[in-house]
Amino acid sequence: LHLFNLADTTGKRLSRRFPPLDTFLADVIKGTLNSYEIQQKLSESIPELNRDDGVFKVFNVLPELDRAESSCLTVLFLLAGDHAAFVKPQPEQLALTSDQWQQLQEILTWAGRDAEVIKTVLILLAIRGLGKTKRLLQQLPKAEQEPELAVQHLADNYPDIIPSVKQLSSEQFGLLGELLLLHRDYNFAQMLQGESPPGSLTQFLSQDSSLSRSYVLFLLGFMGGLWG
Repeated sequence: LHLFNLADTTGKRLSRRFPPLDTFLADVIKGTLNSYEIQQKLSESIPELNRDDGVFKVFNVLPELDRAESSCLTVLFLLAGDHAAFVKPQPEQLALTSDQWQQLQEILTWAGRDAEVIKTVLILLAIRGLGKTKRLLQQLPKAEQEPELAVQHLADNYPDIIPSVKQLSSEQFGLLGELLLLHRDYNFAQMLQGESPPGSLTQFLSQDSSLSRSYVLFLLGFMGGLWG
């Protein structure tokens, strides 16, 4: 499956209009959608997550699709304040408590509820797993085969394969790139496992405050995807 051919066929197939992500997000924040509607409309607004013909389906990497969807739903259910939907997939004995839920809400408030940032974070959460897709990586230049660099390369050169990036403004596209590089240099999950050098924490804390807050918002979704 060659990227050039995929970009051509995907671009034609995705030329149909999709509901704007901005409208979907506004409805989530206003609380006008229930959990079922949020799950249904997510793959409509971010077509990469479509289980019939999205890019994860095309490359047959459904575990990455599951993680991407879980990551996005983590952020969306937090935004919607829907504790019941958030814990529904969790085993009862391990389910997030009300106190833990409140702590996450406080983190979300600290990170900010800026719709433009949330939109960028959701798209990044939706597409980041492509950077670990071997069949895709093999077709990229050697220097671009790290996961985060691969996603940036796709966004720069093959937007028809990941059409959600076309919904980003130039400022949002820049933020997506900054978050990718920050995640490459400072991987919170690796730090929890003792795999990141101590200096990476200092590097993270030295980042611009708005970027740090955006990255924390991304981390909420990223960790939700790891936990399923």
